Amino acid sequence: MDHLDRPANPVKDQFKIAFVCLAPYDEGDFLTYPSRRGFDNMGVLEGDFTRKSADGRDEPVGITLVQSFLQSWLFFGLLCEVYRVVGRPFNQRDYISEDSLLVRGDGRGRGLTRRVNTSALPELLAFWIDSFKQKRATGELSFEDVQRLCMRIDTYLQPAYKMCFRLVRSHHSYVDEDLLLSLMCLGNTIDDAMVVVYDRCFYDFLPMQLRGTQITPPGWSPIKRRWDAPKTVFNGLLFSGWCPFDIGILKRDFGINEIIYASQLRRHGSLQRHMACSTAACTANNIDESTYKTRHGTLGSGCDGSNCDDVEFDYETICETIRSGLTPIIRSEINAHGEFEFSVVPYLGDGDSYVAISHVWAHGMGNTKRNTLPRCQLQSLHQRTVVLLGSFSAIDAPPVHANIRNRRLSYFWLDTICVPVQPANVDVRKMAISRMAQVYEQAHSVLVLDEGLLYTSLRTDDKTIKTVSYRGRRAPPPVRQKDLVMSVMFSDWWRRLWTLQEGVLPDYLFVAFADCSMHLSHVVPAGAEEHVMNRADLSSDRVKEGLTDLIEKSHLANERGIITVDRKVSKENMEYRRRVLRLLCNRATSRSSDEPICLATLMGLDPQILLDTAPEDRMQMLYACLGTLPAGLVFLPVPKLEAEHFRWAPRSLIGVPISLMTTQVLLSEEDSEAEVTDAGIRLHATGYPLASLDTPLNDNFYIFPGPPGHIPPEEDEDGLTNVDKVRASHEQVVAIVHYDQTVQDQFGDAATGFAVAPWSSLSEQDLIDPVVVLPHLRRIERAAQHPGILVTKARLVDGVWHARFLCNVWCHRNSMAMWGNNLASDPGTGTIKNRLRAERAAVAQGSRTGNMAWFRGSEVLRDWCIS
Repeated sequence: MDHLDRPANPVKDQFKIAFVCLAPYDEGDFLTYPSRRGFDNMGVLEGDFTRKSADGRDEPVGITLVQSFLQSWLFFGLLCEVYRVVGRPFNQRDYISEDSLLVRGDGRGRGLTRRVNTSALPELLAFWIDSFKQKRATGELSFEDVQRLCMRIDTYLQPAYKMCFRLVRSHHSYVDEDLLLSLMCLGNTIDDAMVVVYDRCFYDFLPMQLRGTQITPPGWSPIKRRWDAPKTVFNGLLFSGWCPFDIGILKRDFGINEIIYASQLRRHGSLQRHMACSTAACTANNIDESTYKTRHGTLGSGCDGSNCDDVEFDYETICETIRSGLTPIIRSEINAHGEFEFSVVPYLGDGDSYVAISHVWAHGMGNTKRNTLPRCQLQSLHQRTVVLLGSFSAIDAPPVHANIRNRRLSYFWLDTICVPVQPANVDVRKMAISRMAQVYEQAHSVLVLDEGLLYTSLRTDDKTIKTVSYRGRRAPPPVRQKDLVMSVMFSDWWRRLWTLQEGVLPDYLFVAFADCSMHLSHVVPAGAEEHVMNRADLSSDRVKEGLTDLIEKSHLANERGIITVDRKVSKENMEYRRRVLRLLCNRATSRSSDEPICLATLMGLDPQILLDTAPEDRMQMLYACLGTLPAGLVFLPVPKLEAEHFRWAPRSLIGVPISLMTTQVLLSEEDSEAEVTDAGIRLHATGYPLASLDTPLNDNFYIFPGPPGHIPPEEDEDGLTNVDKVRASHEQVVAIVHYDQTVQDQFGDAATGFAVAPWSSLSEQDLIDPVVVLPHLRRIERAAQHPGILVTKARLVDGVWHARFLCNVWCHRNSMAMWGNNLASDPGTGTIKNRLRAERAAVAQGSRTGNMAWFRGSEVLRDWCIS
C-alpha cells in the first residue's frame, strides 16, 4: 500500500501485496466481469465462487483462481474505471513492481517476485480533483455531469464493498487477508477521493453569500462507506501492545487507511500493561493509592534511584498558602555551586510566571503518601519548564528574569507537591482542588508530560510522507499532522479525566515529544483540511475532529510565539459546554466521583459545592447547579439517573465508549439549549404522539402511515415494501428501536458493561400511546436515521408539554431489515409484510400485536419539560 503515509518511525514495514493475477483485467464492463470469468454475476457478491461444468454441474474452484479473479476485478478493474472517468489511458503495469522474494537477516534480498505498487495513486487522485474543478470553472462540466460520473464510480464501489464486507466478516475464508486488505484500502481511497470531487465541485462554486451555510446539493449524493479491516490487522495491534479499548475506537471511528497507519505507530511501555483492559474501558492507568509507587527517571534522566533521594518541602507552607487564598508553586534554582535548590513559594501574580505540569499519575510522577518527589524528577522538570519561561511570553508580559533567561531559575506547579495529601488536611485539599481552574488559567503555560509521547518523534523526512504538487497546496508543516493527532488521541494523557481540564482551560498548551516541547500553534495548520498533503490518503472525520480540537487550543500566537489574542470564552457558552462534554467521552478515572468535580471546574462552577455533596448525588447536583445545558445531552444514549425529575440525565459520560457519530450529532450539531428546572429539563424538541390502541408497544415497533388502526390491504402492501416506491414516497414506515445492547453492538457505541435498562423493565401502561421525541432540528420524515427518546404521560401545562422520560431509542426509515427479503426472489417474507399479516391475524382474534403504532395526528409538539 505504497500510496499511504507512514509514521516518522514506523515499527513495521508497509504492507506489501503479492501480484496474483493469472490474466490481466480485460477492461470490459465492470459489473459483468464475473460472468466473463465463468462466475455468476450475483452469486459472487454473496461469496459463491462456483462455476458450471459443461454438463451443468457445480465445479469447485481453486483458491489461486479465486484470488486472481478478486485482484483482477476489484483492484485493477476499479483502477481502470477511475482512469476512464478521469480521461486517462490505463496501463496495469503502472501498478506492478518487482521485489525480493525473500529478505535475509542482513537486509539483502534473494530472488524476485511481482507485487502490486500503488505509488501512482496520489498523483492520479490529485489530478482527478483538480481537473474536475477546472472543468467546472470553464463550463466543460456541469455539476450534473460531476454527479453522473461520481455515481458511476459509486456503482462500481458498491459490489466491491459488499464482497469485501462478506469475506472479512465470514467465520472462515481461505482468501488471503492481505489481499482483502489491499482491496478494501483501495476502495476506501477511491471512496474518499470521490466525495472530495463531489463536494468541491459543488461547494466551491456556490455564490459567496451561500458559502458556509448548511445547503445540500440537489439530487444524488455519495454516502461514505465504512470499509472494514481483516481481523489479522486488529490482532496485530493487540500483540503490539495496543489497548483493546483503543482498538475498539479504531474499529468504530477510523477508516481502514488510518488503521493501517496506526498499526505502524510505535507503542511504548510494557506489552502486558493492557492485559486487564477490555473494549469497554482502559484500566491500565487506574491507580491503587495503597500500593502506588513513585518512580525515578521517567522524564529521561536515566536515574535508577540508587543514589537519588526525595526532596522534602515545607508542608505547612503549602497548606498555609492555600488557606490564605494563594497558589503554592515550586521554585527551583541552580545555586553558585551548580546545585539544585527547591522550595515552595506563593504565587503573587505580579512577578515571575510559572508552568503548570499536566501528567498521568500511572506514569510514576505522583505520590499518594507525602508531598515529595525524587530529586531526579524535579531536576528534569526544571530543565523542561525553564525553556518555556525563557523563550515564550505574552506580548504584554513583564521582562523575563535574567536567571530564567540563562536557565538557572524556574517556577512550576505540580499537583504532587502543591495539593496536600495528608488525611488531617482534607479540608485544605478540597480547597486546592476547588481552585484547580485558577491554577491552569493563570499559568504562563501548561506542559503535557506523557510517557509515550516523550518517546514519540514527529520530525518529517522525505521517505515516508507522500506529497504531490497540486494547485493551492501550501508548504508542508514542520511536523507530521497525522502523527501528531494519532499520537495525542491515543496517548494515556488524552484518556484521563483530570487531564481534560488541564488541556482545555489554559490558552498556551505545550506537549513534550522526543524532539522537544512543542507549542501546537507552531505545528498545527489553522484549518483542519490544510494538513492534507496526500490526496490518496485523506483523513477520516475522527482525525479531522481531533485536529480541530488541537487547532482550537493552539492558534493563539504569531509566528514568533508571541501571544496576541485572548480566546477565552465564557464557561456558560453553550458551544464551549458541548465541546467539553464531547471531549469527556472515552476518558477514564480511578474514582468515578471525580467526574462531577472535574466538570464543575471546567464549567466555571465552584467545586466546593460538589465536594460537600455525597458522591452518589454529585451528578444530580452538578446538573442543577449548571442550570443550562446542551439539549443534545437528553438524547445521549447512556445510562441515566434514577432520581425524580432527573431520569433524562446521564449517570456518567466517562468510561462509556461513544461513537463519533453519536457525539457529533448529539453534542455538536444540536443547536437547542435546555434549562434544568424543579420539574425536569425544559427544552425545544420535536415530539410525535403515537397511538397504539390501548396496547403496550414492543421493542422494535413500527410506525405505519395512515389513521390509527389502519392496516393496508394486501394489494396495497407493495407501496410500503417495494424499494423504489418507498424511496419516492413520503408515506414510509418508521422503525423505533430501543437502545439496548444489541443496538449498541450494531452501532459500535458500547461494549460489555454498558448497562441500559432492558425494555422489559418499562411499565406496560407507560408503553401505551407514548410520544417519540427527537432533537430540535430533526424531523422523522427526513433522513434515514435519528436518535430520540420515548416519553409517557404527556400533558399540556401553560403551553408546555410535561412528560416522563422512558428510554433512548433509534428511529429508522428505509432500513434493509424492514424490507427483509423483498429484494430477493421471494418478496413475501419481508418484516413489514410479516407484521401486517400478524396484525391482521391478531385483529381477527380481537387483539393487537404491539408491533404496530400510528401517529395520533399531524401536529408536532415543540415545547417540552421532561422529568
